[in-house]
Amino acid sequence: MTALDDLSQIAVDLIRAVDRVAAGDFRTWAFERLQRVVAFDSALWMHSALIEDVLVTRDIYLYRQPAKLMEDYARWNTTDVLLEVIYCNPGRCILWHDLVDLKAQRKTRMYREYQSKYGLEEAASIMIPFGRSGLQFVMSLYRSDPDKPFSEGERERVQAIAPLLLEAENRVLMRDVRLRLGLGADAETAAVVTATGQLVTADMGFIEHMERCWPTWQPPRLPEAMRAILTRGGRKQQVSNGLKVSRHRHQDGFVVAVRPVSPLDTLSTREREVADRIVLGLPYKRIASELGISPKTVSNHLRNVNAKLGAQSRADLLKIVGRG
Repeated sequence: MTALDDLSQIAVDLIRAVDRVAAGDFRTWAFERLQRVVAFDSALWMHSALIEDVLVTRDIYLYRQPAKLMEDYARWNTTDVLLEVIYCNPGRCILWHDLVDLKAQRKTRMYREYQSKYGLEEAASIMIPFGRSGLQFVMSLYRSDPDKPFSEGERERVQAIAPLLLEAENRVLMRDVRLRLGLGADAETAAVVTATGQLVTADMGFIEHMERCWPTWQPPRLPEAMRAILTRGGRKQQVSNGLKVSRHRHQDGFVVAVRPVSPLDTLSTREREVADRIVLGLPYKRIASELGISPKTVSNHLRNVNAKLGAQSRADLLKIVGRG
């Protein structure tokens, strides 16, 4: 099987995984699938964000490594050349031996007290920005055999596959959020944010809405108008800058769902109830009975609905309600 065949097959498997793999299992599944095209002994999967010019790491997942690896790493992070280089070269897979002489590195204190302890003889690392969200995905693959450095072909495979892994994971995470909160799959795009309005993960469509409605937006923090909806309370659904915004409590923060405002958003709750029944073909008396109002009130509501939506007939109303 050629490298192109491998890439094609892993893309197919990732598409299928979006519907089949649970969010909590995805990273393990992804690393096990990746091992079929690039050999490695352990790995790191991390999300980060640049907040007020400070790199903040979050949600670190270690594959075949103990949690203590990150505790020990804290002693050496200021001298981690590899981390600095991958952030300066987004989308490019960097090999450890690109930056240092591996034999010379094995004589250093960092190697003796840290790398050798965890079998970090060689690394292939990459940072992928998630659009213009201000969020980044970092993946590092490690080998424990000092005589088996990553090849150029393996670098190319990691570089080609990493963006697919990021996109698939994001879709899996947002799929679970949608299912949990009952969000519409097509009408709304959504994001998971902290209590202070910092993005955690998001649909790409959500990012595009933020850019379109707030061209000077500085991610990963939500625009001020969006943050205000989170902090000031009030109705769970509000309108901001041409977007219908709904917020939902989620863990320690929120899920924020948005969609462009539609003409139907101008209707009151009662007017929408009348419009929905009119397009179903229900007679005025039936609608009046279901809603506990008089047929004359139904007629008045329908007159207001048609005026707000510019509908001249039931057929017009059916088209508008169907789109909305």
